[in-house]
Amino acid sequence: MGNVLSIHRHDKQYAFEAQYDSKPYDDSSYWAGRLEWWENRSAWELEIIHHKLYLMNPPPDILDFSISDGYNLVYINRAWALPDHHLSARVGVGVVVAHPDITFSDRSRYILKGLPGLRVAGPSVQVAMEQRLPFYGHWYLKSELKLTASYAKTAISDRQDEFVVAPDVAIHWVVGIGAQPPKTWDIPAIAMATLPAFFPYTTGQLLGWK
Repeated sequence: MGNVLSIHRHDKQYAFEAQYDSKPYDDSSYWAGRLEWWENRSAWELEIIHHKLYLMNPPPDILDFSISDGYNLVYINRAWALPDHHLSARVGVGVVVAHPDITFSDRSRYILKGLPGLRVAGPSVQVAMEQRLPFYGHWYLKSELKLTASYAKTAISDRQDEFVVAPDVAIHWVVGIGAQPPKTWDIPAIAMATLPAFFPYTTGQLLGWK
């Protein structure tokens, strides 16, 4: 979904309706993970979504711009199980942890790799609806539709007066595998419960995702 992007240099400013591509299978792939603490029919959750933004309509003097090694969304959620069809609903509040990457025509590329490049950039909220279907043992298949709304302000150089403001409203469709907590805390049970966390990586390797 389109969003107004503003880029502030000390000598020039840009503001325009950004057109993004998430490129979910390129570079570091899109992924989402969540830990849940259910009691009766409600839960508290910690969720991380590795969302990505690649600008597809940059101005002529911006050669490349992305927040692509993460427009990461970190949420504390409240979830509720609904009566029918293995459905649950959730709302979440959290933050954007952004990793900007920009190249101006008159400058070298600005990017900080790894943890030094990650900055808490602003707030984010989400609403979501999920359906779960039993799969194997304690595993289940899940399909989830999300709406996220975020605001991010982060640096584009080492100067304090140069930054980008990149709000984002996005719809996500997430398909995956989850697991119920193990009933016994022996090694085989723990391994079966944690194995779904490795499926996104192994699937990406098998399909040749970058």
